[in-house]
Amino acid sequence: MYSTNIYSYLPRQIVVVYNGLTTGRYQLVYSKNLKLHLGVDNILQFQFLNPEQKPINLTNSAISIRILSGDNSTVILQKALTPTFALTGLAELRLLGSELLGIKPQLCHYSLVLDNTVNNLPVFTNQDSYASGSIEIVNDVLPTHNSSTTVTLPSYIPPNNNVVTVNSSVINTKDTDSTTVQVNHTNYTGNVIINGSTTGATNDWYLIDSYTYTDDSTSNYYVAEGYHPYIQLQFNFTSGSVDKILSR
Repeated sequence: MYSTNIYSYLPRQIVVVYNGLTTGRYQLVYSKNLKLHLGVDNILQFQFLNPEQKPINLTNSAISIRILSGDNSTVILQKALTPTFALTGLAELRLLGSELLGIKPQLCHYSLVLDNTVNNLPVFTNQDSYASGSIEIVNDVLPTHNSSTTVTLPSYIPPNNNVVTVNSSVINTKDTDSTTVQVNHTNYTGNVIINGSTTGATNDWYLIDSYTYTDDSTSNYYVAEGYHPYIQLQFNFTSGSVDKILSR
């Protein structure tokens, strides 16, 4: 017999407000990624401190959070925090599962703004005084079905005692932490290289993984783990063909 430990805890993030005449220089050394779980209610707690590491009194203050897409181009969600212990600088983001409906799993940024009726102040989450933290939206509690997308290849002349190199169309992973690709081959001899990129630019690709086949005619599945905003497949082969590519 064996046992499995299960933990229940309330995630808390410390944030720093630069306010007043203090000469303190307290900054966070490390800022962890927060997580929102699709399909259930979520509570995230924030501790507001000044540069002297003393709690900010949140009485008569309004705090809001903005959750932004990974490229900071879209506001995915905006909501006011609920003060829980105002005198000690504690406030919570309380989200119902229904408030996350229609939002896809992805890596996002979040920013916090504190309005104390005198100033409208940003708050800071890391050692570089950066007013944005990272938050992951994940479907680990209630997974949802994602439809496959067809990945295309440009026209190419089949190999004839030579090496053919061809790149697939670019796959936009939408900042998910795991992308699955299916490739159907016929009598394929050569390499399949999976490259990642943060921008999709020509000179920005890096190697994720590489595979070698000889006279292969099966469906092969690849999983690119980690946050790679863009993925592209490269085929270097001396015989056979690439028939179909799907991703999700």
